[in-house]
Amino acid sequence: MIDFFSSIFGPETELMMKVYWGIALFASVVFVIQMIMTFVGFDADASTDTDFDADGFHIFTIKGLISFLLGFGWTGALLHKSIENPIVLGAVAVVVGVAFLFLIFFIMRQVMKLSVDNSFKLEQSVGLVGSVYLRIPSTRKACGKLQLSVNGTIHELDALTDGHELPTGSRAKVMSIIDDHTVLVEQA
Repeated sequence: MIDFFSSIFGPETELMMKVYWGIALFASVVFVIQMIMTFVGFDADASTDTDFDADGFHIFTIKGLISFLLGFGWTGALLHKSIENPIVLGAVAVVVGVAFLFLIFFIMRQVMKLSVDNSFKLEQSVGLVGSVYLRIPSTRKACGKLQLSVNGTIHELDALTDGHELPTGSRAKVMSIIDDHTVLVEQA
């Protein structure tokens, strides 16, 4: 490992090679730290945003800069021997850096789409049909229970009806909301 670093940063190595390797290694370390922090839930991206964003996800941030430097540094370091013209190498490194910036932007935007609010709201139950769990007495005499599937989860709701009694096991459709915990149903 020491031989590797001395071959990269030794006195006989060209200055541009040292710069590319330095940027690549620095950006890699910061990128790994950022990813760990993101997956752990501590997303500490400083607010260095400009007006250019898409759907609330800002491109010009610390993450964006690190993404650019990651592509720029590694391209310069790995293609240094293949592309001898420093201007062409620099241009290729910039293009790859910009590609990394937009690639990371695209990936993070897709990940942000995965966050969905699956909290149950009683309003979602209106119009749905469920199964009577505990009989629902006629003409709002007392509450019964209705089991209802909303977004793939089963919810048990207090239910009243204006019509005839609904026995256990019958089907009932939610017509409206009476209060924060009770719905009005009719036989389905």
